[in-house]
Amino acid sequence: MTKDAPDSQIVFDINISKDDLQIYLDTLGAETLEWNLMSFKTDDSDFDLADIILKTQAGIDGELSFLADDSSGLTTVQLSLGVVPEPALAAAILGALALSLAARRRRK
Repeated sequence: MTKDAPDSQIVFDINISKDDLQIYLDTLGAETLEWNLMSFKTDDSDFDLADIILKTQAGIDGELSFLADDSSGLTTVQLSLGVVPEPALAAAILGALALSLAARRRRK
């Protein structure tokens, strides 16, 4: 895969809602879902991760990785999706931790 122009890019617009992704993750008992989006011949390519744009919906954390397979000469672009924790949940966890530390100090 080669670029037609130096500033060429590939855009992956992932259209899954946070709630739907959470259902899939809960069903699978996983924290992330991973997909292989595409593969290309490594030697003939001038693409790198900076040339690929990932768009996700609000509340979804997406990450792209290049997986090179020297035996086949192919590079695979892999997508990993996870749910960003709700700020209220994170605040509740931090609050509970602070209360437990305060109670522990008080006992000493």
